[in-house]
Amino acid sequence: MLATIYFLIKLVKEEQDDYWKILGLSLGGALLVKAPAFILVGILLLLIKFNANFKKSLVLSLFIFSPVIVFNLGMYFLTGYADSLFVRILPGAKNPFATPVADWALLVNPPTIFFLLMDLYSPLVFGAMLVAFIWASVKFFRTQNFLLGIILLSIIASVAFFIPGVVRAYYLPFVTPFLVMILAHFFVKKHFWLLAILIVFWSLWYSFRSNLDTSYALSAKFNDSGRSNYPLLLPLPIRDYSLASRSWSQDWGWKNIVNYLKSETTNYCLVLDPDLDSIALRRYLWYKDEVKRAFVGEYLPPRFPLCNDRTFEKKYFLTKNGEGAVEIK
Repeated sequence: MLATIYFLIKLVKEEQDDYWKILGLSLGGALLVKAPAFILVGILLLLIKFNANFKKSLVLSLFIFSPVIVFNLGMYFLTGYADSLFVRILPGAKNPFATPVADWALLVNPPTIFFLLMDLYSPLVFGAMLVAFIWASVKFFRTQNFLLGIILLSIIASVAFFIPGVVRAYYLPFVTPFLVMILAHFFVKKHFWLLAILIVFWSLWYSFRSNLDTSYALSAKFNDSGRSNYPLLLPLPIRDYSLASRSWSQDWGWKNIVNYLKSETTNYCLVLDPDLDSIALRRYLWYKDEVKRAFVGEYLPPRFPLCNDRTFEKKYFLTKNGEGAVEIK
């Protein structure tokens, strides 16, 4: 997506014919990687009337993406199944792995996105981005700057893309390049160099504390809240880490559990709390793994034995404590 944004801007500013080819190739590659790249497809559709080269870039990118379209249409007509993106487009298409969209998504998702962005970037950086966005919007309506309008439109389209669907913290960084461009434009125009340096260093520290520093999670032997169901809390200005990012990195706890059980030599079995995170159970314990079932037609045996009528020397209970962390007893 970064390459697509770069060559889109180059095509707007320099209008060299060769750029439309690179733009189409980079956008096609982005579409093959992740669905949010369709945000940029929408941007190109709006820009076609200003430059015919955008149409050629769009056709090239969709040609590169066409094998995915053909495959999903074939699966849809032959089996009724399709990828998560196409399930929302093709009537009656099924996908056991697609997260269902809540009926109240349009009401709940906008504030969820707002608070998750604040949590991911930190209140300081997100506040600066918000100020820069408001400033750029006012400037655009005064000057009608074409390139500035594209960036603003990209931010709005990126956020709007997620509102009707399922919001996850790890989806939202797709809006980062556009927000950073607005932020950089604001600091350059206003010559706020010291504040810009402060934000860069704070962002590095915030990222380290959120994604690399795992001392908080390893203070107990097993401590994990699972990949999903992270707490949606208003980030405090004094907090120097992201709640959503740490919720993801706490999968360390599940890895510790797996390593512990693999080293166990006695004849043991597991008793699983039904409230444990289903994705973590599927990923780490191979329990009711729907992905493998889709390929082989049945559930594969779990990674570790579950308690039943057989006689075991020892039972391990995997359960949630009052704070939502996983404990093994």
